[in-house]
Amino acid sequence: MADLQTAEILQRLANLEQQNFRYRLAGVGLAVLILATFLMGQSKPNVASAVEAQSFVLRDKSGNLRGTLAVDSKTEASTLVLADQSGKIRAEFKVANDGNAGIAFGDANGKPRLIVGLKDAGTPDMGLADSQGNLRMGIGLDPDELPAIVMYDEKRNIVWSATGHKP
Repeated sequence: MADLQTAEILQRLANLEQQNFRYRLAGVGLAVLILATFLMGQSKPNVASAVEAQSFVLRDKSGNLRGTLAVDSKTEASTLVLADQSGKIRAEFKVANDGNAGIAFGDANGKPRLIVGLKDAGTPDMGLADSQGNLRMGIGLDPDELPAIVMYDEKRNIVWSATGHKP
């Protein structure tokens, strides 16, 4: 009977030693994890203070061109051009060398249909174009800052215009 009690005690002691080993292993693992987390927080992020280029190209996951941010090689204007999935230009933001700025929105065929901008001396202007991209209506302020509306035919001949009058 004493041998049975001794065997039982030895078995329990072996179980306790095994359990103690697992706790020590878990403690060491937790300490390594905490240390690694602390050390990762100490490293400085690899962030550039500036990225410079003459143009940036935006592509979708299939490699299709979806936009550009560049200085136009012909006009030297700063441009941001965004295209749809089929590659048709749907929006363009441009700032010319003279400071004039504008935004154009294109239709599904890539033709500009709505143009909004600031022209000479910061005068606001808006143009509406037909499906061929021809300007058909202009709304804005004239040089005296009076409201003006002009309508054009398909050859850009003025067919109607109205300008506000000072009271």
